Amino acid sequence: MIPEAENNDIAVCPRISGREAQRILEPRRGLLRNSAILFAAMMSANVAAYLFQFLMGRFLSPADFGAMNAMLSFTTILGIPAVVLALVVARRTAGWEAVGATARVKGLYVRMLTWWGGANLVALAVLILLSPFLAAYFRLDGAGPIFWAAGILLSGVLHPLNSGVFQGRQWMVLLGGLALLSSAVRLGIGGATAVWDLGVGGGLGASVAGNAASVAIGGAVLWFAWRNIERGPAPLAAELWRETSGALLATLGLALFMSADVVLVKHYFDPREAGEYAAAAVMGKAVVYLPGAVMTVLYPMAAEDAALDRKSRPLLIQGLLLVVALSGAGAAGLYALSEPVIHHLYGGKYDHVSSLLGMFGLAMLPLALTQVVVSYLLAKGRYGFVPWVLFWAAALCLGIVFFHGSGFQVIAVVFAASFLCLVSLLVLDARRLRAR
Repeated sequence: MIPEAENNDIAVCPRISGREAQRILEPRRGLLRNSAILFAAMMSANVAAYLFQFLMGRFLSPADFGAMNAMLSFTTILGIPAVVLALVVARRTAGWEAVGATARVKGLYVRMLTWWGGANLVALAVLILLSPFLAAYFRLDGAGPIFWAAGILLSGVLHPLNSGVFQGRQWMVLLGGLALLSSAVRLGIGGATAVWDLGVGGGLGASVAGNAASVAIGGAVLWFAWRNIERGPAPLAAELWRETSGALLATLGLALFMSADVVLVKHYFDPREAGEYAAAAVMGKAVVYLPGAVMTVLYPMAAEDAALDRKSRPLLIQGLLLVVALSGAGAAGLYALSEPVIHHLYGGKYDHVSSLLGMFGLAMLPLALTQVVVSYLLAKGRYGFVPWVLFWAAALCLGIVFFHGSGFQVIAVVFAASFLCLVSLLVLDARRLRAR
């Protein structure tokens, strides 16, 4: 049984000034407005990120393109603890900022930096030791891409802490700007490495540079904002573990939904087929990334509601409607225009997978909605849903192990698992409301 998080530590503050009390009582900015601001910034970042993918898809062979995306998906799975750390920091930050306890946010940041830095060093050492075995599993020519994957993780070591604080304080313009900076740096360096024919290592090295640029600027912003603030007390390890355990498992499940198919396809398909599947997956999963701004804005607002004991179910409904509109339009567009999209973006190299792309976009719709529900429940400190996410994520992986005869079979498994997961979460939440 995963324990429910306690909000007492977030909601209690010794004394706040009249100015802070006024700020608390002011009407908060709406989900739609904040989402629009972040959406504009993140759409620009996503455009740069996709231009990077299209550029690498044109210059790399299908086998190398598949290897690069397998490594990026692999780092996504390895980065699960980073995503969880960002969620925990964002939730605590939103609650403490709501009552004017900025010093406690700084104390949490310093405490988590110490733990997180040490854990990363250990993880990187293990990754390097296992690099020969991982290279064989992914059918790579050597261990070089594994080392680049380790570099991606190391270069982004501060990213979850920085983004968690920015998200919790609802600094959406800054959050989107840093995402745009990272994507732009990766695109620029990736373009140069593609022209110089540096292969898989060039593309992965561009990701390292993008991470480093974003982390450096974000760290400088926080240093300037906190330079005159004393460090406050941080939560005890036991308190953080209660909150982290549920978020860790939920994020593991979502990461498997997002990345396990590309990783498993790289193992089961031949290199060229894996590259073709990766080309369709890059575009198809845009349906999930489109509403990312909605989830980023919804999370701290729901966490603030939990800290101040306010109802926030309308937030969830509004968030789901926004995602249906954004992701639905994206999926319909990919289905209708799959042939010209594939041809113009990849230069004719992957024209024969256009039908795969059309189905991929539609298959991602349930997963986009599932992410919104999970984000909302995590922000509210509810973790009873986590076993269902893990169950359907495991079902997805096992389904691909047994049904990988074609890309269409893999997509069918992804759709079925994500749809059933969404239905399970909605039914569970509805029963909770009736019980109350």
